[in-house]
Amino acid sequence: MPPAPTTSTRAACLAAMMFLTACSRHEAGPPPRPAVRTAVPAPAAAPASTPANAPANAPTLAEREGKEWMRAIFEDAYDPAKERALVVEGEFRTLMTLASGIRLADGRTVAIVNGVGADEDGNDIGGYATPGTLNVYFLKRGGKGWEVLERREDVAQVGVRGDIGDVEWVTLGPGKQGFMLKSGGVWQGYLVAGADIFVLDDETRQLGMVRTMADNTGACSAESDDCWRIEADIRVDTVAQATAYADILLDYHGEHFRISEGKDGKQVEHVTSTVKQTARWRYDGKQYVLVSGTDPLPQF
Repeated sequence: MPPAPTTSTRAACLAAMMFLTACSRHEAGPPPRPAVRTAVPAPAAAPASTPANAPANAPTLAEREGKEWMRAIFEDAYDPAKERALVVEGEFRTLMTLASGIRLADGRTVAIVNGVGADEDGNDIGGYATPGTLNVYFLKRGGKGWEVLERREDVAQVGVRGDIGDVEWVTLGPGKQGFMLKSGGVWQGYLVAGADIFVLDDETRQLGMVRTMADNTGACSAESDDCWRIEADIRVDTVAQATAYADILLDYHGEHFRISEGKDGKQVEHVTSTVKQTARWRYDGKQYVLVSGTDPLPQF
């Protein structure tokens, strides 16, 4: 079965096939979300970013401490009222916004920061097909406040509309802290989404990307041969770990259907088949590849 596409191939897909993925630095998402939503190998994360017994609406670690992190990282370039920093390097301006953070078992804190281009007035200039820039910072609180231990900037270009997506922290094996960047968008009625997988080793490395949704409902009509809405729930299988990194399991569910026009003029859906299956993705030494099951998400 074919390997996962390379970064350059995925970038071409975004332009030619309206497919969400990572792009290179020199290439030009879901709607923007609220601001808080080289080195030593990182151990597994501490038990939780919020206490286990905290109420469901309790502030996250990033919400509690994020402004302090951003001030330490960007100093006077950070505006706490706007919850963002404007970084100017020559002719280039970048808006930096905190996306997420986690405390590692050794006491270090990892902050993930989203970067997007800005104009002279500090306004976001990211277009719909513009990815966000992934930046990762390691910090530790000392007697004089927060200290930035390491800056891993411009790690990858991921997502759409200048947004790297939602961060989900995952454990990819003993002592292997990872995270997924989940994002997607709609192009001419076609909704696509995916998850880019990263690990915090001696560098922040991208281990691959998996598609998690395909939906053409917005482009479907009575003249369409096939309509579909299929998505996948993603989980990490650390129990049956066979390689350096745990397998990724995708549980797909959805349906294919046709559309007709009812007597009242409303569209009526007719399900032609359902999708309920699981596929396993495994790290092959370079990236995650499909090793069992199939990917039922249509290509377009």
